[in-house]
Amino acid sequence: MTSTPPSHARLRRRAPSTERTLNVPTLLPLWQRIHQEFILHSQRWGLPPKVYMALVYLYTNPGEAEPAMIAQAIFAPRQTVTSVLNTLERQQLATREAHPHDLRRMQIRLTAKGQRLAHDILQNLIEFETAALQVLAQHKVPALLKDLNRYADALVAQNDRAAQT
Repeated sequence: MTSTPPSHARLRRRAPSTERTLNVPTLLPLWQRIHQEFILHSQRWGLPPKVYMALVYLYTNPGEAEPAMIAQAIFAPRQTVTSVLNTLERQQLATREAHPHDLRRMQIRLTAKGQRLAHDILQNLIEFETAALQVLAQHKVPALLKDLNRYADALVAQNDRAAQT
C-alpha cells in the first residue's frame, strides 16, 4: 500500500483523547492508537476483526479450539463466536467437528486454506510491528518489551485481586 485510504485518516481524527478529557497522564490513548492501527492494517484481508483474530488464535493454538475458548481469546460473547465460525466455514477457512469424547462439544479446525491465510496474516502482522519498532534504537527494544511485560503482569495482578473480592 502506498498511501493511507481516506477512511483511515477520517477514523483517526474521530478517536477521542482520553488524556485531554481526564487531564491525567495515562496510557489509554496510546493503547487505543495502537489497537486502532492494527485494526486498520488488518482490513487488507477483508475479514472483520473478530474473524481474523479467531483465525490467528486457531493457528497459534492448534488442537485446543472450542467455541468457548475462542470466545475468551477474542473477548466476544458466544453468539458472536457462532457468527465468526459461520464466516470461517463459509469461506472454507475452518471446520466444526464433533468432540471425540463429548458429542455436546465442538472442536474447530483450520482447513489448509485457513492455515495458509492465518500464517500469512501472522507473518504480515509481525512485519508490520517490526517495521514500526525500527523507529526505536534496536538496543532499546528488549527493555521496552521487558517493561511492557512487567506492566501487563501488574494489570493481571490487579484483575486477579479484584476477582477475589
